[in-house]
Amino acid sequence: MEPANENRRGLSRLTFDFIRPPGRRVSMRSDLLQATNNMIVVATDLAPSKPVEYLGEIVMDAGYRAVWFLFKDQPYDIGRVYRPDGTWMGYYADVLEPVRWDGSDPTTLEPIIDLFLDLWIAPDGRFEVLDEDEFEEAGVRGRASRLRWSKNSDRSRSNR
Repeated sequence: MEPANENRRGLSRLTFDFIRPPGRRVSMRSDLLQATNNMIVVATDLAPSKPVEYLGEIVMDAGYRAVWFLFKDQPYDIGRVYRPDGTWMGYYADVLEPVRWDGSDPTTLEPIIDLFLDLWIAPDGRFEVLDEDEFEEAGVRGRASRLRWSKNSDRSRSNR
């Protein structure tokens, strides 16, 4: 974890690690927008390994930007995704190990551990579960053995 510093826009910068088991680790440099005891908000330039498509349209790609909401002790994050021209494309959510940091100090943010499943939510409310194949493969290989579904989880996809 690198301490926060300022970028050319005068915003504080926050660098943290995002880990995708078994061994992919990416250092994320973000603009820190807000930090409280329960939430960290950052803005990040995106560079996905492949474009994300929804209903035949690219909704997330290199050069896009997202405002990410991280919630203390919660097993997910939520990003509001924008094209380079500022058009809002929708929400992207990652299933994660619970996100942790100390107090309201974002520089203590522990590495974020991705658990493969993702969710795209379009502006009209329709959604698609992403990366189910990667989740299944990880389960077979034992990488996602720590994933804990809440007994109240609704895993239906009736909104597709």
